Amino acid sequence: MPIIRTVQRVSKRLYRQLSASRPDTEVERIRNVLAEVPVFETCAARTLRVMAEAMHPRTYRPGEVIYYEHDPGLGLYVVEKGQVRLCADWKDERFDMRMAGPHTLFGALSLMGDFRRMETAEAVTAVKVAGFFRPDLSSLSQRHPKAALDIQQALLRFMAQQYAALIDVIGDRDGREVALQCYADASSQVLDHAASDDS
Repeated sequence: MPIIRTVQRVSKRLYRQLSASRPDTEVERIRNVLAEVPVFETCAARTLRVMAEAMHPRTYRPGEVIYYEHDPGLGLYVVEKGQVRLCADWKDERFDMRMAGPHTLFGALSLMGDFRRMETAEAVTAVKVAGFFRPDLSSLSQRHPKAALDIQQALLRFMAQQYAALIDVIGDRDGREVALQCYADASSQVLDHAASDDS
């Protein structure tokens, strides 16, 4: 019996070494895409490799919807190839927010919490994306805590930059006082919501 266990252990170790040395082209391809995404430019190479291993490649045909506005959000998508239109309904009309092309991401907010989608994501061309979802981040937190922290810090920096830019955009359009009032109102709403959840 000990001989069988020893053979099994050696076989497993040998298999791990062989599979580790064999190039995984899909993981490497996704890692290369992540390395070109500005949001992840501060992440270590190991972080990008670990993240790429956890990601889920998907393809969509032109006109196919990746997710709808108000859907529960599960995570983010990184565009490998093609164009994705992000749009929302506003006063009975479709409002185009932006296009997401190669080496960009969308849907990042829902990776950081249980937020509903603020926009619809629709493939304009044939699209190849890689998804990274909350269960993937949770699993990484257990197995590769440094990589998970690296990813979270990169996303938090990105969201903080968006937040600051939003205040500037509102300030430029409607005046600094309006921008600061929006900031104060949003902060109060979040704090009130947190307080009601605790009670």
